[in-house]
Amino acid sequence: GGFKPNVFLLADHGYDSYSTTIETRADMIAKNPDLVQRFVDATLDELTPLLTRGDTIVDGGGARQLFSSGSPVSFAHLTLRNGFDSNGGEAGAVYSDVAISIVDSIVTGNSSPNSAGAIRSGYGSGSVTVTGSLFADNTSGASGGAIYSAGTVDISSSTFVDNSAGIGGGAVWVPSGGGQITITGATAFARNRAGQNGGAIGSGVACAGPCASPANVAVSVTGGSFTDNTAGGYGGAIYAVGASTITRARFER
Repeated sequence: GGFKPNVFLLADHGYDSYSTTIETRADMIAKNPDLVQRFVDATLDELTPLLTRGDTIVDGGGARQLFSSGSPVSFAHLTLRNGFDSNGGEAGAVYSDVAISIVDSIVTGNSSPNSAGAIRSGYGSGSVTVTGSLFADNTSGASGGAIYSAGTVDISSSTFVDNSAGIGGGAVWVPSGGGQITITGATAFARNRAGQNGGAIGSGVACAGPCASPANVAVSVTGGSFTDNTAGGYGGAIYAVGASTITRARFER
């Protein structure tokens, strides 16, 4: 046309329109739920190679959730940061109905006014597996400052620091009826805080004080350290309503 156009990118002005949100109409979801789910699953399959590169950073800008899926999801060698529970009752960073795996990653600065500041798996069941990762400065208004799982949690050789929850489990929470919390390797919990019970790790019913639980949750810790974790109620480091086994772990202050 003989002239040079002016190009204005929304991203240059603080609005990243290239997000991880998939948009569709409500009537499409109602009429074709299987089609919508297949599209979401296929999209996640295509994203997986990108999310296993060491230089990948996914940033929610403090305004939106990073990922939500009805299928198992896995993340490795990336940073998940500044996510916000914009879907209400899911999680600040990652939600899955089934299972979540985090390997060699950094999860930081995520938040939710509800439970699960960063990661949530399932409502009636689910699992979270964490290996060689850092969870820092994640916050929850209810339970599970970093992780909330309705099923099991398995953590090995990871670090949880400065996470907080308004009610229970400053870093990790599994509610009554869930499975087992297993901590192994050189896993460290430091300066995590809970408004009520379980400064670092909590399980059972979130309440102000020791509470009876209709279905207990076992906690197993082998190795690792707990330093300067605090709770407004019970269990500055660990609050467990169920059988607990602790071997070769260090507790300080």
